[in-house]
Amino acid sequence: AGVAFAAGGEEHIVRLAKGGEVLLTGGALHSPQLLMLSGVGPASHLKEHGIDVVKDVPAVGMNLQDHPAAVVSFECPPSQSGVSVTSKLRVAGTALPHPGPLLDWALHGRGPLTSTGCDHGGFFRTPAAAASSPQGALQSPDLQMRFLAARAISADGMGTFANFRHTTRHPDGFSFQSIAVRPLSRGRVLLASADPDEKPIVEGKYLTNKADVATIREGLKMSRKLAKQPAFAEYLGPEVFPGPEVQSDTQLDEYIAETVHTANALVGTCRMGQENDPLTVCDPEMRVKGISSLRVCDASLAPQIPGGQTGAMVVMMAERAAEMILGIEAKVA
Repeated sequence: AGVAFAAGGEEHIVRLAKGGEVLLTGGALHSPQLLMLSGVGPASHLKEHGIDVVKDVPAVGMNLQDHPAAVVSFECPPSQSGVSVTSKLRVAGTALPHPGPLLDWALHGRGPLTSTGCDHGGFFRTPAAAASSPQGALQSPDLQMRFLAARAISADGMGTFANFRHTTRHPDGFSFQSIAVRPLSRGRVLLASADPDEKPIVEGKYLTNKADVATIREGLKMSRKLAKQPAFAEYLGPEVFPGPEVQSDTQLDEYIAETVHTANALVGTCRMGQENDPLTVCDPEMRVKGISSLRVCDASLAPQIPGGQTGAMVVMMAERAAEMILGIEAKVA
């Protein structure tokens, strides 16, 4: 057992030492892809791509979960020119970074570059929560709202982030991102081909469960209410997204369907659970079922997405994996 890989145009094979293990940490998209390329996954799907089946594990690539999101964004009036974080980070009228925030961060560890840009917000339980909590967690929030001190350039919040460095004119404003943190929709990851350099097919299947739509819709309505509070009065200009013409539930739902985007919380495609459960890929010690010396140690293990950010969960998984590999008993407080 070991790992085969290519680097610099050459193929290499690394063999495991006695007692060694392969730790797969490709994340919720690439861990299932690598398993399937290695012959571990749904047998019929592997055969479609001419891959020899080492182990038929139908659950590989299934159970993809993510936090779907939509935004409400406002532009500030001209009197507030320069107030947004996007203006502070730029040399006006260019895509060049402003040296002020760079120096403030480098020398003093402060300023706008100490923020991810979306680290303010809160969690709320909306009227849609009952539908999105089938396991009895009716008191748990189903909505997360993030506040961003910036105007969205597109209704796809992630698109605004991705294209920011190329944007030379970014009007001042502020935005609210509404996120369904207990989604019921499930997607999957499939192989596009047997070529490891070809990206996998990701079927997010966002909003296939209408409870997720209802949660985000409530978030959009709350965003508008928040923007009309006195604290925002001097900063509030025209609504850019979805726009004042979008008012009815039907119109809001159409806007959500057209602009839904990831909130960066992909999990679940190598689900961990009891070995006799056909819906699982890994056992409770993160070992791939039926394959020796192979563990998955990333967000793909999560059976169900947490109702918040996934980072702490993944750190916990990594620390627990290290304890298991070293034979350290878990400490229970």
